[in-house]
Amino acid sequence: MAKTPKPVLDAIFPKEIKIGDIKLQEFSLLHYLALEQIDSPLLKSPEDGATVSARDVARALLVLSLPPLTAREFLSQGLSHFDDIVAEFAARIPGRVMVEAIGLIVRHIEEAFATVLPRPAGEPDDPLPPSQPDAAASAGS
Repeated sequence: MAKTPKPVLDAIFPKEIKIGDIKLQEFSLLHYLALEQIDSPLLKSPEDGATVSARDVARALLVLSLPPLTAREFLSQGLSHFDDIVAEFAARIPGRVMVEAIGLIVRHIEEAFATVLPRPAGEPDDPLPPSQPDAAASAGS
């Protein structure tokens, strides 16, 4: 019997992630859209020169700790209102948690998309060889 690849198991049975006393919700597309709406640098690559502030971390923690429809509702009331809620939320977060949070949030996002993001060919558990251009299609161009 074949063993189910780890990325598949992680996608089906995601691990609970807690940052301090804050439990992150299972990552959804609506969480991703909320992070996009607040222009979260945590969605960007470090190669893009993205810098992450404490406010960015607090915003992302709030979004990811809420049911996605609640996060959407808060954002629908405007960014200023959302930042007021973030400030109340952040007042309860110890500083040590903020440092730990960045890596865990990024990991949470990456794990959510682990089964759909392309991986370099030849990586372990890569069941398919890299795609090759179809010679017949290339010849007809």
